[in-house]
Amino acid sequence: MNKENRDVIRMAINEAALELEGKLPESPKHPTGRNPHAHVAMVMKALLGKSYTECDDGSVPSLLRLIKEIKENPF
Repeated sequence: MNKENRDVIRMAINEAALELEGKLPESPKHPTGRNPHAHVAMVMKALLGKSYTECDDGSVPSLLRLIKEIKENPF
């Protein structure tokens, strides 16, 4: 993925994380609270089987939809 597209995805992840701040369910593994930036990136990696940076440029629209879905349905 080229730098411009990585920046677009990174910005979308940051926006989603800001909206998820304080909204993620509590977890005994995270007694001081969950990190929404890490949450979004880890869910994406788990679903994709790779980092978003390893995806091709044509997958940007589907990655943006995935980020929106993660933001709207936190777990």
